Amino acid sequence: DEVLFVNVSSSVQTGDSGLKPDLTYSGASQLVDGAGNFLAAFSGLVPDDSSHPVLLKRETVDANSDGFLDAIKLTFSENMTDSSFDKAHWSVAGYVISGVDTGAVVNDSVLLLQLTPLQTTDTGAEPV
Repeated sequence: DEVLFVNVSSSVQTGDSGLKPDLTYSGASQLVDGAGNFLAAFSGLVPDDSSHPVLLKRETVDANSDGFLDAIKLTFSENMTDSSFDKAHWSVAGYVISGVDTGAVVNDSVLLLQLTPLQTTDTGAEPV
């Protein structure tokens, strides 16, 4: 085959789908093709990022401590392009999403779904 799959173990304990580790092969004369040609050693090869981002955590937010949920904080496994985030593709049961807050850091891994506050206190709620 023309394709070699390499399993990688990571010391990173949180989501790491955005990491692109350098790949090194030092076993010249170990891998051989059907014609008897050996794979030459190489280093510094950075694989393409073909892993999809993963939603790692969602948290309720009462930013002003008034007893009403203001937002849902979403933390992803890799940085997200802020301009690609559209509130129309999201829903929160029992709430109206009033906007999106991408935060002070451009294109990071954290986004906030801003909620229209309810008429009753709801900081104990766990909407999905």
